[in-house]
Amino acid sequence: MLEAGLSWRWIFGVTFALGIVGIALTLFALPETHPRWIGGRAYDNPADAETAGAEGPARQPNLWQVLCRRHVLTSALVLGFAGAAMIAHLAGLSFFLQNERGLGPAGYSAVFAADAAGMIIANNVNRMLLRRWSAQTLLSVSVPTMLGLAVVFAILLRAEAPLAAVLPSLFMLISCWGFVMPNAIAVGMSVERSAGGRASAILGVSQFGFSVISAPAVGSVPVLLGVPPMASVIVVCLALAVLVQLAARFRLPQADPAGTDMDADAEPKPACPAAPA
Repeated sequence: MLEAGLSWRWIFGVTFALGIVGIALTLFALPETHPRWIGGRAYDNPADAETAGAEGPARQPNLWQVLCRRHVLTSALVLGFAGAAMIAHLAGLSFFLQNERGLGPAGYSAVFAADAAGMIIANNVNRMLLRRWSAQTLLSVSVPTMLGLAVVFAILLRAEAPLAAVLPSLFMLISCWGFVMPNAIAVGMSVERSAGGRASAILGVSQFGFSVISAPAVGSVPVLLGVPPMASVIVVCLALAVLVQLAARFRLPQADPAGTDMDADAEPKPACPAAPA
């Protein structure tokens, strides 16, 4: 509606304004939920902390100590590389469908909506699968599967296959993200309560941070072996995610693979090397 009445540039102005509103609501309307840690114990009510008489420093791991936990680092890298593949798909899909295959804005929107629906369906299927298998197991299967689907997608593009073949392949590829993202986050968040915020920050940065490279790469990487840049970048990013999994497969700690929060009073994991000065 904005584009019809004004111009597409107004979309960015509206999203910017909504972002400012969101920041203001977060700062002034969202109550603090982080418990107060004293003597290694969490107190949700500050009054309880004062009357408990607990003394001693809080045993809260710093950011470096959380990052060097193997399952956190591995999940962050897998999430980052797979997320970079998703952003590469977003960066190149409109050009591919509209400029190369002649779809109009309505057709592109329909494809985008169908792929988004696939992710939502996969998310709900993943929730049911977690009743039987752990998040670590599902992650170990979903990332290589996503890579295999990306290779099929690249082959179809190289062969200039019709959209009747390309779009189902794309749908399955993007739907796989509905398995990869939640399970990677669940494994990475398998930390004690005091480290949850830091682990979440690490995963959040990695999920979108790697896209700084993958998004512009779609527009700058040349056609390799007849494969369009979008497909090449997607395959490379997912291959790196699989390599990370293979490198860590036999060294991952057995730490709450389902991704549920540990007890607030649980002992911290073995200490990591001290943070560099």
